[in-house]
Amino acid sequence: MELSAHLASAFTPAPSSTHANTASQMRESLTITSTPTSPLPKTQLHFQPRFPHAWAKLYFFLLQLWIPVLFFTMRGITCLVLLGEHPALLMHKVSTPGGYTIGGLLVLEEGRVRGTVARAVREATVVAGQLEKGVMGANGTRL
Repeated sequence: MELSAHLASAFTPAPSSTHANTASQMRESLTITSTPTSPLPKTQLHFQPRFPHAWAKLYFFLLQLWIPVLFFTMRGITCLVLLGEHPALLMHKVSTPGGYTIGGLLVLEEGRVRGTVARAVREATVVAGQLEKGVMGANGTRL
């Protein structure tokens, strides 16, 4: 069975609803936040790091939290492309014309994020190839 036919059968869009929840229609949605089972405490806890490494730990935690979300997003985009959707049309499916999401996406488009990401992927590929050949300091760092 051809890969695209297999994916088309596995990721058949659900019937359209009154709202445009693309991930739900692709049966690929992910709940990031949900209603807690018990009320949240009324007291607030404040994170006040005193040392620079505390910020590094916070950054590492956030990075670990968002890496799966990033890959899940890329997986969804890949499924849409394999089902015949053009990636440029995706932003119109997940945002409204006057909303804050489209505003942010348009700023990213104006800032040429797509080209920057493409150059970053190209550079990473070149460095990976050099490291595979045993080139020391291929990415400009000293060991």
